[in-house]
Amino acid sequence: MKINNIIIVGLISILASCKKEKVESNVNPIISTQIYPLKIGNRWDWRKISYGTPNDTTYKPISITGDTLIGLDHWYLEQEYPLPPTLIANRSDGFYIYCSSANMGKLYLKYPAQLNDSYSQDCYNDSIFVLSIDTTITVAAGTFNCYHYLVHGIGSPDESHVYASPGIGTIKSQHYFSNFLAYEFELMSYSLN
Repeated sequence: MKINNIIIVGLISILASCKKEKVESNVNPIISTQIYPLKIGNRWDWRKISYGTPNDTTYKPISITGDTLIGLDHWYLEQEYPLPPTLIANRSDGFYIYCSSANMGKLYLKYPAQLNDSYSQDCYNDSIFVLSIDTTITVAAGTFNCYHYLVHGIGSPDESHVYASPGIGTIKSQHYFSNFLAYEFELMSYSLN
């Protein structure tokens, strides 16, 4: 009986002396006031996978290279070489893309948003739906909590699924033509100022 008590006390001592390690999650919390961080020098490195004949993989850097004023509105220049820069901005209701045909910005990613929010993006003739505000997406750049947007071409069978993480930007997008996954982008790495 005495030996059993010594063994039990010994096991309790060993277990009590073990360190408990805190396990850190690499899933970023959604705490940013902006879905897409806009500062000159921010950079996102993408991998584009095209499906079809032939399958193709390309790598694309995108960066914020400057800013400008149009009227009283502040816009940033998003450069995806070799394409001309795109004008983008954050507003209180989300991320905007400048639509030159309308000579004004148009809401692209509503943020903050509620589940099942929907709105039109008439520059590109799209309807956009918020399918989720807490989807976990894992890509080469890490694991992120994302908003999941469905971008559906009005009068078209084409649609895109866009996953954007507040404070980081777009993490992944999948583009379907007539229910066929034509291509997708995934974030490989990023550098934010």
